[in-house]
Amino acid sequence: MIDNLRIRGSFFLNIAIACIAFSQASVAQTNYKVGGHSVINLKGVSAVHNWGMEAHSFLCKATFTVTTGNQLASIDRLSLRLPVHNLKGESAEIDKKALKALKADDFENITFELTSATLTPGDSNTYHVIVNGNLTVAGVTQQTALNATATLNADNSISFDGITPLSLADFHIKRPSLMFGAIKVGDAMTLNYNLLFVKFVIHSTGGSVFQ
Repeated sequence: MIDNLRIRGSFFLNIAIACIAFSQASVAQTNYKVGGHSVINLKGVSAVHNWGMEAHSFLCKATFTVTTGNQLASIDRLSLRLPVHNLKGESAEIDKKALKALKADDFENITFELTSATLTPGDSNTYHVIVNGNLTVAGVTQQTALNATATLNADNSISFDGITPLSLADFHIKRPSLMFGAIKVGDAMTLNYNLLFVKFVIHSTGGSVFQ
């Protein structure tokens, strides 16, 4: 009787261990960083002429949990650091006015740090993603939701594309004027992002995530 109980106990213990091992093997947290062809745009309007600035050089790293079946399970971390001076517009005047409005000399970076994220599966390895986090622009931090479409590509990269509406007033940014004050830009602007994440290995140094 005792031997039977021991055998049964050992059997169920082995099953439990196997289930835990399978569960751990079926999902994996993987580190990614933005690769080439990634771009971030700031766009806005004025009474006469729309304006826009874009950056191709910035740092963005993320941790995604992907199943062995190549399904996106969660977004566990996403950090962005965009040097403001890397934003370029269509003219020197726009660059000068925008950098002044963004207080680029005092606050060199636009940053974003994820606090939570949700994703809803779509079609053909695509997901509707809402990434909640703290967006800091011109030294002011606001809780912001990034709405995007994430796509798992055949080469194991992840595309992340979306548009988030923003307000200059929310970040205490004074609306700049153009044409010697004749044109005032509107308060509304959008943050557009087309990011391509590729896998990489983090070498732990105990320092910043961007090292």
